[in-house]
Amino acid sequence: MFTTDSGTPLRSANFRRKVWLPAIAEIGQDRLRPHDLRHTCASLLIAADAHPRHIKEHLGHSSIRVTMDVYGHLYEDSKDEIAERLDRKRSAR
Repeated sequence: MFTTDSGTPLRSANFRRKVWLPAIAEIGQDRLRPHDLRHTCASLLIAADAHPRHIKEHLGHSSIRVTMDVYGHLYEDSKDEIAERLDRKRSAR
């Protein structure tokens, strides 16, 4: 994903020292980890109403269960919305 100036793969330790640490220092988020960006990505996908199967594929999880076990709590706010949709469908009959 990241390469050196000569185009060779950037080793993890070098990425951390040369890219990651300067970047997070510049934005004042010294405790931010690369893995935190993965959680942010999942949260944004859920907020955009992405289907859990698409999130699973995007993140490379082994199963939908893994996705839902880790991120299922982010769907809690949708319970009322789902109930409202069901009521609208029932009323439309």
